[in-house]
Amino acid sequence: MRIALIVKHPVLPEVTAGGILDLHHLARELAREGHRPEVVATKYGGRRLLPHRLLQRVRPGRPTVWRDVVNGYPTSRYGDWALHTGVLQRLDRGDWDVVALQDVATFDLIDAVHRRRVPLLIRIVAVQEVDALERRAAADPAFAAVLRDPAVRVISNSQYVAGRVRGQLGLDTPVVYPPIDLDECRSAVHEPTDVTMVNPRDVKGIDTTLAVAALLPHRQFLLQEAWALDPAERAALLDRLRALPNVRLSPVAASVADVYRRTAVLLVPSRVVETFGRVALEGAANGIPVVATRAGGLPEAVGAGGVLVDPAAPASAWAEAVEGLLADPGRRAAVGAAGVVHAAEPAFDQRAVAAEIVRIAEQASSGEQLAA
Repeated sequence: MRIALIVKHPVLPEVTAGGILDLHHLARELAREGHRPEVVATKYGGRRLLPHRLLQRVRPGRPTVWRDVVNGYPTSRYGDWALHTGVLQRLDRGDWDVVALQDVATFDLIDAVHRRRVPLLIRIVAVQEVDALERRAAADPAFAAVLRDPAVRVISNSQYVAGRVRGQLGLDTPVVYPPIDLDECRSAVHEPTDVTMVNPRDVKGIDTTLAVAALLPHRQFLLQEAWALDPAERAALLDRLRALPNVRLSPVAASVADVYRRTAVLLVPSRVVETFGRVALEGAANGIPVVATRAGGLPEAVGAGGVLVDPAAPASAWAEAVEGLLADPGRRAAVGAAGVVHAAEPAFDQRAVAAEIVRIAEQASSGEQLAA
């Protein structure tokens, strides 16, 4: 199957965010199974890409594209102004059997793909994507009908998202969890010393983490960049850390397994509603107890492998949850072991995830009704 995985955002190796890693692992697994995936994305470059943008004004029918196989499968990278044109040209050439869209910015392609009768998958990985589809469906009955066409499949990445889609769009959708290569993130050796927060940004709960660190000065905290903070963010964060000698900031790691090797408790105090929570499942796979926000899809990712804290709870509640695990090695080991069992559930196996995506794509191609 020739399947295009389209996102209007830079991808690996330029960006390593969770949704981008989802695409990478899905494309890689599809390729392993003998399919022909292609990631179609935009390219970083800023002003360096300006000459290409000006050139396209002169020759609008020839959008500039950079192609490579550096990630183990074909990737086509367009300037953000050129992706729409490039995708339409590829659709008209019949290059793909199935198109999968991810991210609100790609939703302007839904009508174009549908008109060409190319089977379409819409992968929901953020709550704003559900909101965007709801607004457009409410304003345009024809668009609402497109979402119900048997050749179009909306796919939720958690039970939480499926509930949102059902409530806001009236659609029953299959749940396909994010494809995560847990073998890549597992550490063979564990030397747990740190309370770790991955991706130390405002929306991920950095304020809560620093408040907990202040309440637990006898514990070591690690702030692990998932992708590089910009210079202003980094400077502001380092300034705050001067008052917290038990907290250190670590740059993007070559191997996430090494981060988990040193982690005793994984802290996930997200302030935004996460549709799943890749980092929580990675922690669980390593037998690391997770302390996370009780909201969105995080409870599904954490399972029995952690402690959930209400979003409105004060920092003291988070500190109590963390300290309760660190001060009781037996409990910490039991919760960690439950996490390992949880992460091994078949629904999280990336081979099963890829197979389910193929099954849904095949049914969309045949026009069959799909049971959620």
